[in-house]
Amino acid sequence: MRTFGFHLAELEVRQHSQVHEEALADIAANGVHGELQPRTREVLDTYRAIGAVQQRYGVRAARRYIVSFTQAPEHLSAVYELAAHAFGDGDAPVIDAIPLFETFEDLENSVEILEAMLEFPAVRKRLAENGRRVEVMLGYSDSSKDVGPVSATLALHSAQQRIAQWAERHDIVLTLFHGRGGALGRGGGPANRAVMAQPAGSVDGRFGSRSRARSFSLAMAPRPSRSATSRRWRRQRCSKPRRASRSATRRRRLRSRTLPPGWMRRHARVSTSW
Repeated sequence: MRTFGFHLAELEVRQHSQVHEEALADIAANGVHGELQPRTREVLDTYRAIGAVQQRYGVRAARRYIVSFTQAPEHLSAVYELAAHAFGDGDAPVIDAIPLFETFEDLENSVEILEAMLEFPAVRKRLAENGRRVEVMLGYSDSSKDVGPVSATLALHSAQQRIAQWAERHDIVLTLFHGRGGALGRGGGPANRAVMAQPAGSVDGRFGSRSRARSFSLAMAPRPSRSATSRRWRRQRCSKPRRASRSATRRRRLRSRTLPPGWMRRHARVSTSW
C-alpha cells in the first residue's frame, strides 16, 4: 500500500505547449461554453478525466502533466489556466506541471524558465503542499536532432548541472526525468553508465527515466532465456541511482568533481566545428 496505493501505476498526461496556446486563444475568442474547436474540447476533457481519476483512485494516480516543448514560463502557467477553465467554480484537480526541455535553446534557457515558474501562485501553492518537490524532464532525441549528439550531450550535462544548482538555491527537492530512447541518437546506451555520468548533485536519491515499449518488453520478457537479462536490467536501474546519490554534505564536498567551465567551452567548440 505504501508503494502503490490503490492505483499500482501513475497515469502521466503529456501535451504540446502549442496545443495549449491554441486552446487558450480559442477560449478567449469564443468563451469556455461557446463553439470551441474539437482539439480545445479534447484538452478540457483531459483535465476532467484527470479529476475523475483522482476522485476514484486518489491524487497520486494522475497528477503529472508534462508540457512538451516548454519554451517560456507561460507554457507552464497555461496548464493551470486551462484546469481552471475546465472546472469553472468547481474544484480543479491537483496537477504538477512538468516542463520538458527538448531543443538546444530550451535547454540553455531552462533555469530562467524555472525561475519564473516559481512566481506563479498555483506553483507556490503546490510547492507548499508537496514538500517543495519539482520534476523536470529532459529530451534527448530532439536536442540530438537539433544540434547533433555531441553538442546535445554537452548541453544536457550543462543544463542538469545548472538546474541542480537552481534547486539547491531555492530549497527544491528536484527529480530529473530523462526522456532517453533505445537508440544512440535518442540518448540510448548502457543505463548504468548513463546514471553514473550525471553531474554531481543532479541525482540525489531521485532519478526518472523513460523506456520505450520495445526496449522494456525485451528487457522484461518472462521467457527463461531472458530472465538473466531482466534481472540485470532491474539491478542497473535500481542500484546506480543509489550509488550516484549523495547526501547534501557530501555533495557540497564533491563540487570540485563537476566539469570545469573551460573544458565545456573547448568541447562545445569542437562539437560545433564539424
